[in-house]
Amino acid sequence: MTDTQTLLLGIGGIIIAALFITILMLVRKKTANPKTRVLNTDMSVITNLIRALGGIDNIVDAKSEHQRLKITLKQPKSVNPTELKSLGMPAVLAKNDIKILIKGNAMEACRHINDQRNGEHT
Repeated sequence: MTDTQTLLLGIGGIIIAALFITILMLVRKKTANPKTRVLNTDMSVITNLIRALGGIDNIVDAKSEHQRLKITLKQPKSVNPTELKSLGMPAVLAKNDIKILIKGNAMEACRHINDQRNGEHT
């Protein structure tokens, strides 16, 4: 085997190893994201979310946008960030609006919140 063939074989091995590691990292990243919680329709989770937002009386409006729940609040200072963080739902507060990432069932969560706002208990 010539020096050129040995060099090409070594470079080929390095490229294959790098591709394997990259694919492995991408697969692991897709399967594990502990920060984003998939919300089931369990009412206790929604009740805790409402409590973290300062109660049902603090919610002016709730809308779902893709995998996010957009809620307009009366008093943004009533939000309990510690309780919200414990629910595992990333949120961004801007003025009176809070956007919460709810993977999976944002529409269902929005419906439950609006039902409670309107006095309907599901």
